Amino acid sequence: LRFLPARLSKNAGFLKDSAGRGQLKLFLRTDFATLQHLEGQLRLDQARLRMGDFSLTQLKGNLLFSTNEAHAERVTALLSGSSVTIGLTLKNYLTEEGTFDLALESPNAKAGVATRLLLSVGSLDDPGTVRGAIRFQGSIASNTVRRLTGSLEFSGAQLSLLHDPLRDVSGKVLLNGDSIDFKGLKGRVAGTGFDFNGQWKDGGQPQMVFTLNLAETDLGAFLSQIDEGTHEWYN
Repeated sequence: LRFLPARLSKNAGFLKDSAGRGQLKLFLRTDFATLQHLEGQLRLDQARLRMGDFSLTQLKGNLLFSTNEAHAERVTALLSGSSVTIGLTLKNYLTEEGTFDLALESPNAKAGVATRLLLSVGSLDDPGTVRGAIRFQGSIASNTVRRLTGSLEFSGAQLSLLHDPLRDVSGKVLLNGDSIDFKGLKGRVAGTGFDFNGQWKDGGQPQMVFTLNLAETDLGAFLSQIDEGTHEWYN
């Protein structure tokens, strides 16, 4: 369909695979050179998508779309095996100025899915669970104009942030766009129990302020867990 904007294909380029069932109702008007009007509804039933390392399966819900906007509300799916509810709004998605507003909510997701999705660390099969919701908004074309907010509560999670992963981590993480609050995190690192509270702020001086309580431990051995290239975030 050469009259469909090239931007539509480019914006969908992150999809590696798709399959399943659905019902499509579509009305369009074109002079076969440009798309003049588009309107429709896509009803998903047990559809599946693959995006990089992540899979969405058992997709159920409706996507309504027009020339300027697409909207899906409370679509249900399994995100790499974790139950999620999805809300999505796309505006001006056929143009360079397109924006997205994506909401994900889960009562009991795998912690490994969350850490891979948000931090690109660890494995999808890392132990632990997480519940909560996140909202990701911004430009479709530019990854520099985006904002992430939400609230997550971890339980028994493994976080591969140091040479030796943080284990049995429980507590809350609040995402506020340009800052992250850590509330009552407890766990173990290098065999030692810890309590952690703090805030990381983009562009802050210092970039991170925190309180860390450790059981009796060798502080030098603990600090050796931190990569040389990451020392700028603490003071």
